[in-house]
Amino acid sequence: MKQPFSYISVSDAWERIRNAGISSLGSETVSVSDAYGRILAADIISPVNVPLNDLTHYDGYAIRSHDTQNANLQPVSLKVIGKAYPVKPSEVTIREGEACYITTGSALPPGADTVLAVEMASQIKRDLIQVRTRIEPGEHLIRAGSDIRKGEVVMSAGRILRPQDIILLALLNFETVKVHRRPAVAVISVGDELADKVNTHSILLSRWIELSGGIPIDCGVAPDDVDRIRDRITRALDKADVAITIGGCSMGDKDLVGDAINSAGKPGLVFQGIKIRPGRVSAFGIIMGKPIVMLPGLIHSTIVGFHFLVLPLLQQMRGLPSEGAWNVITAKLAEKIHFRSFIPFKNVTFVRLERRSEGLIAHPMLGDSSFFGIVSKADGFVVAEENKTSVENDETVCVHILPGV
Repeated sequence: MKQPFSYISVSDAWERIRNAGISSLGSETVSVSDAYGRILAADIISPVNVPLNDLTHYDGYAIRSHDTQNANLQPVSLKVIGKAYPVKPSEVTIREGEACYITTGSALPPGADTVLAVEMASQIKRDLIQVRTRIEPGEHLIRAGSDIRKGEVVMSAGRILRPQDIILLALLNFETVKVHRRPAVAVISVGDELADKVNTHSILLSRWIELSGGIPIDCGVAPDDVDRIRDRITRALDKADVAITIGGCSMGDKDLVGDAINSAGKPGLVFQGIKIRPGRVSAFGIIMGKPIVMLPGLIHSTIVGFHFLVLPLLQQMRGLPSEGAWNVITAKLAEKIHFRSFIPFKNVTFVRLERRSEGLIAHPMLGDSSFFGIVSKADGFVVAEENKTSVENDETVCVHILPGV
């Protein structure tokens, strides 16, 4: 005879997961072109100055500022001895009385310390200009290292790499980068009734695992048999870092996943049952030193269990703070929600968001926890705290956004 569930709070459940000794998975080296969305495992230190050289910010003439110190009193003539372009730097060195024509983005030639804007020069001859204004050192220049200095930490470990970060790495001539390894997640559906059917739950969770930085591994369907469930789980964990089961974790005769986990080795189940509805029969265990999360089979329950147990677990395994796993925003509730059962539990209601001039409005979507249409239309869900019998119309609520929204 099965034992009643010992429900624990969601916070206690995650505390037990956090204390289960599950750490990040170490690092690997990947090409910069493949590093988008990955998490840095080490600081990025610039090997060069950016820009590498002093650059001109204007079209004009590279000159020595000292040559113009009396130009306000007496016009100064300078001989143009060369030209400089971004793709073809000048090979000349500027000496007293000389200038080099230079275009925007070009490196300043040796000897020059400032740029005379082209409109401030009067051309006397083809290779001779006249200056009537004193030009200060450093005018119209972008100094070497003014954007990034050599030896500067430009990105810190733990950063999730964005497209602009990839561009910067390429500009700094990095070909590879060290990142945290992505957790491989085995997804196992359980139940005789699922044989030869499209496994919708597994497809959904696999896409969400990808969005959450993991690598999904679809391990198919295990029939309602303890030995075969155990065998499917242990074989899955041979190639995965974490396993998720869907279904077979309640109190019925064919709910055998818990028995399979406990028979696979110690410690087995760490807890079974959390105080949230739907999703209350979600559970967590450890086999072969690797975590396994049991999720209920009804789709709303599957999603809630995944949200509160799997997402922070993946976050932790990726080397990020687990509390950053959820995207939560505030909205006004469009209509009152009543709760008539499981009052000591947190109660979840899926919502559709509408943007109005006064802000976001959350419309409750009520229905049986097996209704997939609600999930398809929902943007997220609100969570009523324990012992609340209702959430009032126009009340400000926190909406947990579903992955991919």
